[in-house]
Amino acid sequence: MTSSGWAGSGKGFAVAAAWEDDRLTADQWSAIMRQEGLLPDLGTITSGVRFWAAPKSRAYLSAGSFVRYLVAEYGPGPFQGFFRD
Repeated sequence: MTSSGWAGSGKGFAVAAAWEDDRLTADQWSAIMRQEGLLPDLGTITSGVRFWAAPKSRAYLSAGSFVRYLVAEYGPGPFQGFFRD
């Protein structure tokens, strides 16, 4: 990945890194949004125009949850050079 990666990636990294134990996690918020039909789809969080047009709290939380999933599934390796390029 390069710094020109998907639109919500930078915000997703910020949300994923700011995880706090005393509140609902981005994963928990995303699950609630999904149950309520409010979770932005993957196309929204990976598209520049659609990401920035989405409600910010929903876009940031879903991007954070997605980043956490990617790191858990594939490890940090693919992301280590993300902002260096």
